Amino acid sequence: MAEEGVHDWAICPVLRIPEEVDD
Repeated sequence: MAEEGVHDWAICPVLRIPEEVDD
């Protein structure tokens, strides 16, 4: 699921949540 998180980051880096950055 790490890849999905990275994609979400590139799309909405503003919503970078601590939990998402955990990985």
